[in-house]
Amino acid sequence: HTKALTGCCWSSAGRHIASSSYDGTIKIWDAVTGRNVQTLGGHTSHILGVTFSHNGQKLMSRSATAEVAVYDWATATGLCHFQAHVRVSSCTFSPDGAHMLSAGDLGVKLWTLEPRVSLVQVYNAGDFACWARFMAEGRRIVAIHGRYSGAGPDGAAQPAAASQTTF
Repeated sequence: HTKALTGCCWSSAGRHIASSSYDGTIKIWDAVTGRNVQTLGGHTSHILGVTFSHNGQKLMSRSATAEVAVYDWATATGLCHFQAHVRVSSCTFSPDGAHMLSAGDLGVKLWTLEPRVSLVQVYNAGDFACWARFMAEGRRIVAIHGRYSGAGPDGAAQPAAASQTTF
């Protein structure tokens, strides 16, 4: 990278490390040799974070302009690129890789990635969400919100430190 790093993550098998940077690139590194095996671009501003899918085949990044990009990192192919929020604070893949969560302004958004990107549901619309993750079985989510901590099964805000919901 030519500028400071903003994030990094391991692939699930532990063979690769991905790093994101203020220079607008993502680099994938061989965890054993330390060699850079792929460089990805595509964002119009600096990249704030990066995460691998559970099977290690896809990579997702989020930018300062709230763009989310999903790549097949091995072939450097951009699979989708879209505006998730006005400000996005985190994003993650579902365990099966077919969905993703984005957290930011206007709450937590659940997206389907296959066969194309489409918004499925919004939880706690109007409330800033700091972080969201899928539970291991992939049917429940947990989120941390700025004012409220999450959403109940009916989508209503729940005032607690953290909460979960089922979709």
